[in-house]
Amino acid sequence: KGVSDSTIYIGSKVKGSISIQVRGSGSVVYIGDKCNLNALEIRSFQDNDVVVIGNNVSTTGTVRLVSGNGSGNARPMIVIGDDCMFSYGITIRNSDAHPIVSVKDRKQLNEPVSSVIIEPHVWVAQDVSILKNVSIGACSIVALGSVVTASCPRFSILSGVPAVARSCNSGM
Repeated sequence: KGVSDSTIYIGSKVKGSISIQVRGSGSVVYIGDKCNLNALEIRSFQDNDVVVIGNNVSTTGTVRLVSGNGSGNARPMIVIGDDCMFSYGITIRNSDAHPIVSVKDRKQLNEPVSSVIIEPHVWVAQDVSILKNVSIGACSIVALGSVVTASCPRFSILSGVPAVARSCNSGM
């Protein structure tokens, strides 16, 4: 209702169950080829939004991508690279969903400053939350129950609340 000029692209050989809600005009949701997406929920709440899922991405259960809810004037994206694997009970958000506004000048204090980027070949375990302004480097692992609030380099293992990254670079 009231949404125009938005595009949803679903690649070839995509399997599973996907729910997509778009509430902003001019938005793009892109799902690559050969994905196996079970109980994927994409919620796009901002104009000119971009949510991208690469090729060969898999989810085993409920994975929620929430984009732009309460993002103010920012336009953060969610980008997931090729060959990523997601367990279930996962939430990825590129905003806080509740604007915090300064009483003094009415400016939003918690606007996102960057998109959520998950590079290729990342494995995300069960019950993980990945929050705004985070980039997870390629070939990383996010451990069970972690809350990711800060970016990490490639070949990292993230664990804890908040998640702390340690290197697992073995010269791959």
